[in-house]
Amino acid sequence: MKKLLLFLAMVLLSASGFAQPYRSYFGNEYTKWSVFSAVIDADYTMECASRPDATIVIDSVTYYKLAVFKIMLPDTWSININDSYFDRYFIASNHYLREDLTTGRLYLRTSSDTEDVIVSDMSLKVGDSIRVYDHDNDWPLPFFRECLVYNDDIPYAVVDSVYYADGLKHIHTSAMFDAPGDYMNLEFIEGIGSNITPILNYYHSPWGMYNTIICYENETYWKHYPLFGVIDTCFLVPTDGINDIKQAEIKVYPSPAEKYIYVDSDSWNKSDIIITNILGQVVKDISFEGIRTSIDVADLKSGIYFVKSGDSVVKFVKL
Repeated sequence: MKKLLLFLAMVLLSASGFAQPYRSYFGNEYTKWSVFSAVIDADYTMECASRPDATIVIDSVTYYKLAVFKIMLPDTWSININDSYFDRYFIASNHYLREDLTTGRLYLRTSSDTEDVIVSDMSLKVGDSIRVYDHDNDWPLPFFRECLVYNDDIPYAVVDSVYYADGLKHIHTSAMFDAPGDYMNLEFIEGIGSNITPILNYYHSPWGMYNTIICYENETYWKHYPLFGVIDTCFLVPTDGINDIKQAEIKVYPSPAEKYIYVDSDSWNKSDIIITNILGQVVKDISFEGIRTSIDVADLKSGIYFVKSGDSVVKFVKL
């Protein structure tokens, strides 16, 4: 009888769509997204943060306020976001977030008069699409138009792969944007959000301003995404550009590439070149001697790849 009851319970749970909850986007004490930003020729860290006591209730629904600090300088930097400096940004915030752990969705609302917008969704499958927005309505969408699909002139990003890395689910889409010094595809990461900013905003402007997530943290979890494989910190003060951080020893072009890529070395030498996909799998292993070589990539599937030679790692996109 007990076995029968247990079986019936399992059937009912399955029929009701019961699913294991996704990892929360928010910590119990604080949450912080460190965003690599570049404007004109200056690089710096922009901070986005939330806190459980910094909330707002709209239509009987509780939202986390999201504080955005455009430029962080050493005298204002603090892991503790509970001081008065941070408080004033939470009070002035007009970005509100909430989550649904059964779908892994993160929702954004910008006022009591607007509707929720999905800015991260872990329930998406290959072939699904998600609308992309320009929340500021001041500048064109940052994504390359040919990488989106349109329905009644509304732009959507299409999911082209789903994979797991470090135990977290990743939703990889076709939407490609011009990141600082490189190209990237829009991704949603379980418990972290989009790889642009947590509000899926780009702050794109005619003089050039680009955002990309480099670190996420709360009181129990920290994750670092080294940009270009060389930025090993979450905190950058304004500098004169990414080339001041590290100059790549190789150059890879064109990107995007269709049939061939060219790899240039700084000096004449004998080198081993390894090309890997986004899963870290080696797809080509080549040796050459000289300062330039061409590599046939026509047989590779469309997507993002990494060219490694010595300590240099450069990304390129295969069409």
